[in-house]
Amino acid sequence: MSSVSPTDGGYQYYRQTLQELEDELNAQAQKHKKNQDEQVQELENNYQTELRKKDEEMDRTVQNLRNNLEETLTREKAENHDEIARIKNETYDKYGRYQGNEADVLKQQFKSAEQGWTDIHKNDKKLLEDSENVYSKHSEDVNQKHQLDLEKALSTQRDSFNEIYSKDLQEKKSAFDGYLGDVQKQYQSLVDDQMKQANYNRRETNHSVEELKRDHEKQLTKLKDTDDLRADERQKAFSDTIQLI
Repeated sequence: MSSVSPTDGGYQYYRQTLQELEDELNAQAQKHKKNQDEQVQELENNYQTELRKKDEEMDRTVQNLRNNLEETLTREKAENHDEIARIKNETYDKYGRYQGNEADVLKQQFKSAEQGWTDIHKNDKKLLEDSENVYSKHSEDVNQKHQLDLEKALSTQRDSFNEIYSKDLQEKKSAFDGYLGDVQKQYQSLVDDQMKQANYNRRETNHSVEELKRDHEKQLTKLKDTDDLRADERQKAFSDTIQLI
């Protein structure tokens, strides 16, 4: 409420009161917007934190899968290498010569083992690539879902803020308009009273002036009558004196 008292006829007082009310509404609007921005930022920060946690968890899962696949691949590679070496030793002598028909089966086993190891290597590699593709697709889906959830939450939050702010602003505006109407009525009443008082003072002044004029005219008339009487008396006295002579 204004600290200015209506000692200047009311105009400056009511004008400053209205300005202070308008400043208060603007300050509340800025405060509301700041609170809204802070809560929206908090939602975004929480979303980023949650998304980062899920990414880290997915990274650990994929890394564990990759480590397990590599460990399995290394172990199978060693086992196949030993098996190939065994079959090769049984199929060829130390000079690299084929050891006869009895080694045909071993030779076929060697080729099958070698092809099997190649197939296993390809399958393991494909499995690893597929797991990475699945992770990438899953990560995109998670990001998209979180982004949609965030946008939905932000939209809901903004709608709620805007509804509350609009309602609050409308209530304050209605109160302000009502107060403005009361102030204007009070000011107009004050102006009307001042005009009435001024008109009354003017009439009283005019009346006083007329009274003074009438009194002055009466005094002039009285003085004139007195002077005429005195003149008549002097004339009579003069005439009486002449007769005595």
